[in-house]
This record gives sequence, C-alpha cells and structure tokens, in this order.
Amino acid sequence: MQSSTHETNGTVYVAPDLILSVHVDDIHAAGRNQGTINAFKAELQKHFQITELGPIKRFLGLQFETTRTEEGQTLTIHQENYIEGLLTRYGMKECKPRATPLDKYVELNIDKSAPIDTKRLRKYREIIGSLTHCMQGTRPDIAFAVSLMSKALANPTDEHIQHTKHIMRYLRRTTKQGLTYKSSAKGQFNLHAYTDADFAGGALPDGKSTSGYVFFLAGGPICWQSKRQSVHYQRQAIEDGTIKFIYISTNEMAADGLTKPFLGRNSRDSRSSWACQKIEIWQRIH
Repeated sequence: MQSSTHETNGTVYVAPDLILSVHVDDIHAAGRNQGTINAFKAELQKHFQITELGPIKRFLGLQFETTRTEEGQTLTIHQENYIEGLLTRYGMKECKPRATPLDKYVELNIDKSAPIDTKRLRKYREIIGSLTHCMQGTRPDIAFAVSLMSKALANPTDEHIQHTKHIMRYLRRTTKQGLTYKSSAKGQFNLHAYTDADFAGGALPDGKSTSGYVFFLAGGPICWQSKRQSVHYQRQAIEDGTIKFIYISTNEMAADGLTKPFLGRNSRDSRSSWACQKIEIWQRIH
C-alpha cells in the first residue's frame, strides 16, 4: 500500500481499491465496494482489537450526511455543530445574520506602529484560527474574507474585530452550508478548475493583487485558496529591470490622440503626427 502524509489531515494511505485516513487511533476506510472494506477490516482484526462504528458521521468537526436516490448517492459535508459552538464561544449565537462574508467596499487599514493590546491580540488570533478551521474544512465561500482579515494578525484594532464579527454573522445565516458531492450513474467524475485574480485589490493599500482558485470533483469543491500575491508586479518589474520607462514627446504618441483633446496649432500638428503614426503601425502589422 502506498502512503502520503498531509500536514494538517494526518496520514492517508492509498491502494488501488482502498483509501485509509488515519488520525490517532481512528481509521476511516473508503473503497470501491463494501467487499473491499470488509476484507480490510477482517485482516485488521487478526492483529488488533477494533470497534466498528459504521458509516462515518463526524470527523474533526466535520459532519457527513449521505442520501440515496434513484439517480445515485449524494454526500454532504458541513460543520453545523462546529459553527454553532464558534458562535456561542464568541457571543454571536443570537446575532443578526448577514448575506455576505464582508461589506462590498471594505478597506483594511493596518498600523504596525500602533501600541499592541495583548488582550485584543489574543482574542483576534483565536477568532481567526477558528474561522480558518471552518474555511479549510467546508467553507470556500469565506476564504477571501478570512485570508484578508489574517493580514491584521500582528496588531488588530477594534475595526478588525468588527470585520470578523461580520464573517460570523454570515455564518449565522449559512450554518449548515457545506460541500455536496453526487455520484454518477456511469461512475465517471469530471474535474473542473477555476482561477481568477483581481488587479491591485482595493481592500489593502499595498497595490498587490489577490489570486484565488477552486477545483470541483463530483459536483463539489475538493480544494481552494485565496491568497494575496507576494509582490507588487509593476514595482518589482521596474526594480529588477524587466520594464523601464522611456520619455516620448506628446506629438509622437498615438495614444494621446485617442485620450486627450488638443486645440489650435497643437491639434493640427497632432493630427498630422497621428496620421503618420497610424500608417506606420498599419504597415508593421500587415
């Protein structure tokens, strides 16, 4: 049996017809058919005393629900109990729900030179840690919001605390929302991937962009990420010499003829320059 270790999810063992997830003394088995799983359990019982708990219901704060229909089997994974506990722990159980994880035009101001409130810092880091576990488990819809709020981990303010409460208000509205996977009648599952990035997103004033991706299998997300890019592309490109600026007079720039108005003699000179430039570009292309 071939094995691979994941940093956060314990150890996963993969065989052609069997996958095992091991966490401390718990083992979860997934196989192509029930016979394969039964054969593994019988072999394991020869060496250890085991307790069979049946189909998986809960694991590390995740809840599993399986339904069978004429069209096939559906698996839904959510964190309702975990989220309820999170909201209770931070006094948000009876909060007013919100429809989005963050306000549309949120701006995150970070002042690293301001005095640090250790009590607020501890509370903020606990909240971000709790939200991160939720996001990594079943909630890609809060990935951007949690990633953005984590930028203030060094010195959070009351404003940042309010933003995290906004995320929890959204969770209050979507407590049981999670991941749903559907089996195919033909036993085939299509893999789809989506990725995007904004341009110098305005939530932070550093001019860096945010990239994101999500992969879907069997109709549900299997991995996702929202991450601030590590460099400011334009500034980095200038500093390392990838691009450089060259002075060009107005009369020689064709773009100015489309973006700026000219009057009097400058207008006639620019039109003449634009005509020559246009012919030159046309000849180069064709």
